[in-house]
Amino acid sequence: MEVVDEKVDPRILKTRKKLKEAFLELLSKKNINEINVKDLTTKASVTRGTFYLHFKDKSVFADEMMTQFIEDLLESSLVIDDKGVKRFSLQKFLEHVEAQPELLSTLLNDKEALCYREQFEEKLFNYISQYRHQMQASELTVPKSVLMNYLMFTFLGYVDGWLNEGKMYATHFMATTLVKILDSELLQEARLTDFFVC
Repeated sequence: MEVVDEKVDPRILKTRKKLKEAFLELLSKKNINEINVKDLTTKASVTRGTFYLHFKDKSVFADEMMTQFIEDLLESSLVIDDKGVKRFSLQKFLEHVEAQPELLSTLLNDKEALCYREQFEEKLFNYISQYRHQMQASELTVPKSVLMNYLMFTFLGYVDGWLNEGKMYATHFMATTLVKILDSELLQEARLTDFFVC
């Protein structure tokens, strides 16, 4: 989640919010590398000079926005049970994706977004590791790359299909079905069957 410094000028926050919203909207039409500063400033109704007061260049801006989007997406999907254990709510994840489908589409379909897909995977794995530590699970017997490839393609591919089909099923139905799909022998062996919840 974005930490807001109370001393930050409200105009700065407003400008950043406008640029963030413009970037998200442009992602629905263009790949990351196709978006330029002119696109951003026109869509956000800010001047180029204002953009450069906030960001060194477009790549710094894109990095900051994508990192923030990924953190928001993952953190908003976490639920904490009565024992303080963080679990991953598929329902919350799907609701977030439903509100901002451009982010997931970019992570999955934009070849220039590979570094952000890797960032998403690494952050998700960190939450998985924290969960396994809290559950006092023994060392992973499955290589990390195998586990994460399974999760990324099953999990994100499933959600991408849902988006491409026009989100015709409710998020709760999709979350419940995904919990069943993820209840595999691989996740049982990794002691992760209770990490993903509705």
